[in-house]
Amino acid sequence: MTQERDFETFEIEGLELIRYSDSTALSIIVDLFLTLEKYGEYWQNYGTQIEKLRSDWPTPSEFANESLEYILKVGWPYGLPEDVRGLMSKTRACVFEGHGYQYDDIGWGAHFNNRKRMSVSKLLTDYNSLGYETVMFAVCNPNREHLEPQRGSVIYPVGNFGIEYKEFEMVVKTTSL
Repeated sequence: MTQERDFETFEIEGLELIRYSDSTALSIIVDLFLTLEKYGEYWQNYGTQIEKLRSDWPTPSEFANESLEYILKVGWPYGLPEDVRGLMSKTRACVFEGHGYQYDDIGWGAHFNNRKRMSVSKLLTDYNSLGYETVMFAVCNPNREHLEPQRGSVIYPVGNFGIEYKEFEMVVKTTSL
């Protein structure tokens, strides 16, 4: 693990992510995982705010908390549902955000740096093996595929996750913990 602007970098099967443990937003605490691409996009957005809306760059904690809040508000623009809040508050939970697509060879997947990619179902298995009981994906799902958790809960978009909330809906699926 190395540091990227005071954040921990983390690898899943050779794919590098930024991890911030114990991110807090909307009264929940989760571990936040961002692809390097999403991480860079968020930092770039802060660059446009300095001197206009902010006096300085955010601390790592502020960055992670604001990123998490943004992701949750994109997923649920009218407020976080109680079932989602409960799952994320009462289980070991994480949120993964990256760009997604429907690939011929792996199906619904997320892409990482260096053109590497992994299916979202494989990511779910890997996060479960790390001990996460609830995993939320903020990844475009253009073919509207569904996930079936082997254990715990999974939260994911059906459609293209993004600003236009009418293009997707968030789905929650739970098995026995």
